[in-house]
Amino acid sequence: MLVRHYSECWNIPRKTHLDSVLIRMKILIVGFCKTGTKSVEKALEFLGYKVADYWSVNVKHYEVWKNYTTGKGCLDDLRYMYAGVDVASDLPAYMYWEDFLKAFPGIKLIFMTRDEDGWLKSWHKHWNERNSGILSMPLALFSPTARKCIKMFHLEGYTFFNAPPQSFRKSYEGIPDEVLKKVYREHNKNILKNAPRDRLLVLGLKEGWKPLCSFLDKPIPDIEFPHCNKNGGLIKDQEANHPLFKQMYFEMYVTWTILAVVIILLLYFLFGNC
Repeated sequence: MLVRHYSECWNIPRKTHLDSVLIRMKILIVGFCKTGTKSVEKALEFLGYKVADYWSVNVKHYEVWKNYTTGKGCLDDLRYMYAGVDVASDLPAYMYWEDFLKAFPGIKLIFMTRDEDGWLKSWHKHWNERNSGILSMPLALFSPTARKCIKMFHLEGYTFFNAPPQSFRKSYEGIPDEVLKKVYREHNKNILKNAPRDRLLVLGLKEGWKPLCSFLDKPIPDIEFPHCNKNGGLIKDQEANHPLFKQMYFEMYVTWTILAVVIILLLYFLFGNC
């Protein structure tokens, strides 16, 4: 169940970290996952904005999100988690777009959409690949950070899609297509009906730079508008190159080393005197 937050809580200890220089959020991408969010993120980076990284923000602040999604948080949590960045995107952020409007006065919204069937096909492809990738096994078995990532996926699934209980290494399984499409459809309708017109850009990626730059009052770059993840290579690239995945690999290797040492010591004590 999605809970809205309109309360302030500036008296909490983390207030000391919320210097006004760090509270700089300017844009929230409110298009659903698999509607071109990575392309828009890359375009905004070209325009000079610092985009929040899903893995760094959400995994690092899993406990904060856990409280927030269950109604125990407040608007200051958003300022805390997204301090120092200009752009937020992806789940769970865009599901709380109304809270972002309250937490960051003047923030602008960028919305993209696509047909439901095309979106659903892309969604399933993404999660089938993610659930069969290295994050699922062996990282989930041997890396605490990997398990935290999957716990974040589970939290999103339960909160927004009423997902059934999941295995410790897989996510978004068992959610009926009708539910997925309903959540997608209702989110889109909510944005188009209720988002403030003067702060919303409905962006078609084929339109290129012009509407985006006009909306943000930025000069049009002399480069092609980015089109990311067209062939679904995002997951493999993340698994190979993202710093958080490198941390997961390190944790896994350390765990393997510890297990190997323990096994060798056990064998020595059991059979060393034979």
